Amino acid sequence: MRRGVTLTMTILLLVAVGALAAGTASATQWLKGGKSLSSAESAEIVANIRLSKNGGALGAGEVECNFYLEGTVGPGMADKITLLVNLSATELDLVSCTRLNGFCFSPVVHPEKLPWNTELVLIFGVTWDYVESGGLELVCTFGKVLCSGRVQVKFTKNGANGAESEYVGAESGEQTCSDGGKGTYTGRATALGFTVS
Repeated sequence: MRRGVTLTMTILLLVAVGALAAGTASATQWLKGGKSLSSAESAEIVANIRLSKNGGALGAGEVECNFYLEGTVGPGMADKITLLVNLSATELDLVSCTRLNGFCFSPVVHPEKLPWNTELVLIFGVTWDYVESGGLELVCTFGKVLCSGRVQVKFTKNGANGAESEYVGAESGEQTCSDGGKGTYTGRATALGFTVS
């Protein structure tokens, strides 16, 4: 009888876990003026990003970059990054940054393997954007390094200027860098004129 009780409890537990897993991810979408998009629309995302790197041949360091991510959003969950532009629109795909500490003097970032395809997903009531990118190449006075990997962006609210989000690092926690080190992206961004449901 005890075996029957154990089996029943195990089955109930598996059913509960299965139901929970099925309910963790569901649809979300891009909106403009509160309405769904019927086709992809041109979009501009203003971002403030910090790239921190530890270890590797070039050593540790941290830089801060401000730029626009140009591309499209919609329809539905899809979005795409096609261009990186500095805030004064004078630098395209090669944007000057600020050295905060460490090895990288006169830092410049370059996006690798554009376009970056991204997709919204709703998990436990929180909207995320997973960025499938080639990474940012950090070019410094004494060398360059590419840190790449899937980046997680967490939407925090629909603000007055658009959907606000924060970069919370790579899906695995850290990105792999070409000099053998590990990198992490943090920062904030706003999708100007668009919101998410």
